[in-house]
Amino acid sequence: MKLLQVFCGLLIGSTVVSFGAVPFKQAQIVNPFAAYADVFPGQPKSAAVERGFSCPAGIFRAPEEYCFLRVARGEIYQVGVKISGGIIRQTDFTLRNQTLRLGDLILLWGMPQCNSGNYAWPSRGVVAEMPFHDGHVSPTVAVRRVSMR
Repeated sequence: MKLLQVFCGLLIGSTVVSFGAVPFKQAQIVNPFAAYADVFPGQPKSAAVERGFSCPAGIFRAPEEYCFLRVARGEIYQVGVKISGGIIRQTDFTLRNQTLRLGDLILLWGMPQCNSGNYAWPSRGVVAEMPFHDGHVSPTVAVRRVSMR
């Protein structure tokens, strides 16, 4: 565990150094998740239905449901929502390959906590999953999924 913490500290430290050389205007990023604020956790199921989410039966055991929306363009490929009691409890964003990187999320939300290849922003209720590339993770590694709880 201590080795993992050291590794994450070195990774995050190298991210700051890497992005420190980039002019501020270039380092800004548009938040691709903001367009889906109406289906963030805490919102009613009706928000997902109004957006055209598909809610097939049987994905989860009752009383939970899972609804999803495929997105035609942009960084986000699919948005999924886990619903319980008529309220969205979790929102999952599956990202297109190579469109959003760990460094982009650091620019959006600040330094994450590292845990077994996942990066978390606990105060925001956000966890990001990265694929491992030959055991090497860096700010340039593409993000696979972002979950909000």
